Amino acid sequence: MSPARPVLLALLAGQRERVQPRAPVDADLLAGDVAGVLRRKVGDQGGDLGDLAVNLSGAFRVTQACLPGMRERRYGRIVVVSSSAAAVGLPGQVAYAASKAGLLGMMKTIAAENVRRGITANAVLPGLIASERVRAMPAELYEQIESTFLPSGRMGEVAEVAALVAHLASEDAGYVTGQEIGIDGGAWLNTLSLTREQRE
Repeated sequence: MSPARPVLLALLAGQRERVQPRAPVDADLLAGDVAGVLRRKVGDQGGDLGDLAVNLSGAFRVTQACLPGMRERRYGRIVVVSSSAAAVGLPGQVAYAASKAGLLGMMKTIAAENVRRGITANAVLPGLIASERVRAMPAELYEQIESTFLPSGRMGEVAEVAALVAHLASEDAGYVTGQEIGIDGGAWLNTLSLTREQRE
């Protein structure tokens, strides 16, 4: 891989009009992080399906644009940023959860189709991350979530997610493909114990 070739492509929320099919993009690295979130339940009528358009369709189209060049050079790294909501759901945000779950099917198919072409595809599934938006919530609620719902006692940091994405995009991760990797501080671990030693 040429040192000058890698390109980081980020899809940003609120840019739906830009997420359209384009000419092929000359890139060895595609890392997609989309954060469109609209609070809607399954029964809501007339809802904006922007989450699906941005989170899933946008990632699909950008991947389409990058794959031809990767296949030609027989090298590529694709990292999609999904969410723990893809695995366990998220009440009130059905379109968001569905779009993030759709990324997993897309990623696994891309990995299977390109495993012999030197191209890897993986997904990162963040849990609660202390992003700027999350830090803006009321302090009392923030502290309650950390102390009550997170086994590790804290939220993840944006830098920790970025470090995992960077590893999956590196030469060292060339044998890792088709994987869903959670980064949630063990949020879904069963930490209930019936012995005092383990409770302490």
